[in-house]
Amino acid sequence: MMLERDIQESIRIVARQFGWSSVDNGFFYHTWNSRKSEKGFPDIVMSDGENLIIAEVKRNKPKGRLTPEQKNILDILAMHIPHTYLWREGDLGDAYAVLTRGEAFTQLTAQSLWINRRGEN
Repeated sequence: MMLERDIQESIRIVARQFGWSSVDNGFFYHTWNSRKSEKGFPDIVMSDGENLIIAEVKRNKPKGRLTPEQKNILDILAMHIPHTYLWREGDLGDAYAVLTRGEAFTQLTAQSLWINRRGEN
């Protein structure tokens, strides 16, 4: 089982390889220490200069549970940003498909797309 920081690092590496960074007018942002940040704000915000992705990263259950604040913020962001995701270790294939701008990105069909009705917690 991967640690959350290892999942995030894996996503960061692939994101930068495919233009989700400061190269090419984009960016990749991750709050390294959330203790003084707003509760519930997602782990990763990135752009390729045209598109914006918001992602909360969690370990697989049972340890990787969303807090009520995280769920609420994902619900709000998903109403305004189509690419709002909850990515777990088991979702890395979906995450990579999005980051490489594959079908999951263009059709918004990734299973890890945040939808409140999923009942995710």
